[in-house]
Amino acid sequence: MRAITGPPPAALARIGYTPERWRRQVLAVGSDYYRAVGTVEALVEKAAEIGHKWLRGVAFARCLKKASG
Repeated sequence: MRAITGPPPAALARIGYTPERWRRQVLAVGSDYYRAVGTVEALVEKAAEIGHKWLRGVAFARCLKKASG
């Protein structure tokens, strides 16, 4: 995998992510099918928006949230 160089995008801070936290979440997605990647709150909101009760990845997002703070 090739890394993107330079400073982290400001958007990461706006959505409450550190570069390391974002990297861990993206790597956790792997090759599995996900509709969305993001914070617990964003995933729950997206699920409601598309008429679902949950989206894959919410449990992992909760783990990341606990681990970071």
